[in-house]
Amino acid sequence: MPEQSWRAHEAAEVPGTKVFLAGAALLGLMVFTLGLVAFLFTFVGQPIERTLPRPMRPAGPALQVDPVRDLQAYRLREDERLSDTAAMPIEEAMKIVGTRADPYAPLLPPQSEEIR
Repeated sequence: MPEQSWRAHEAAEVPGTKVFLAGAALLGLMVFTLGLVAFLFTFVGQPIERTLPRPMRPAGPALQVDPVRDLQAYRLREDERLSDTAAMPIEEAMKIVGTRADPYAPLLPPQSEEIR
């Protein structure tokens, strides 16, 4: 078998100078970044009081006197509105749908062929 001039595996030892230089470069970059951030916050940044807008005060208190009665009145108005606009009351429609074999089938009867 002829002798090969190239290595078939990686070298076991890692060059220490390259690892040291990479670590030093990373550390230097971190120190530079922290220094830049500290400089920007100290000399360029404005105080927080000048950058944030002042909160607006409400014109007056908008409190409910009786929230339970207000909610009941709201629900009553909405129920009346729903009952007035529907073709049949909701309770009756729910009973009809509940008694059907297929509740997802259309509620309207199919039209005859003559009408189409």
